[in-house]
Amino acid sequence: MEEKHFKDIIKEVNETFPLLEMSMAWVDVRAKRCVWVENPNTHENDYFKYLDSFSYKKANAVARLSMKSPKYLNHTDEDGKEAWVLTNKEKKELVDLMNSPSEARKGFTNWQATIIQYNFDNFYIQPEETANGTFNKKKFPNAYDINTPMPNYLELD
Repeated sequence: MEEKHFKDIIKEVNETFPLLEMSMAWVDVRAKRCVWVENPNTHENDYFKYLDSFSYKKANAVARLSMKSPKYLNHTDEDGKEAWVLTNKEKKELVDLMNSPSEARKGFTNWQATIIQYNFDNFYIQPEETANGTFNKKKFPNAYDINTPMPNYLELD
């Protein structure tokens, strides 16, 4: 058995999972789109990444969108993906996809799946606790309630 060095193991992990500080909330293979949730150090810029592919590695462009309001967030992409400014058609597609039933989280929309993943990644709130609203809201005031309305991304500038 070949002995692996730590740096080789980390390289394999990073190739398998694009970044340890983000995770996929949902994917739509037919539309060739996916959403990844960030794990920011602060919760002032709660956002997700909307990619122009069903795979993070294959994506060329990424829109970083606030979860609080319909706005883009500026962020340098270390992977060289260009900032994606959505056309009106792409904005409608995003809204339609976010309102679609989640394949990964049965009984929820993709927007709600994004909330569930965000809460888990940032606060370690179990998906069931977000789904049924039983997480401690005083302990996690920056976590999202499952019924948080989605911003109107048709209004993106």
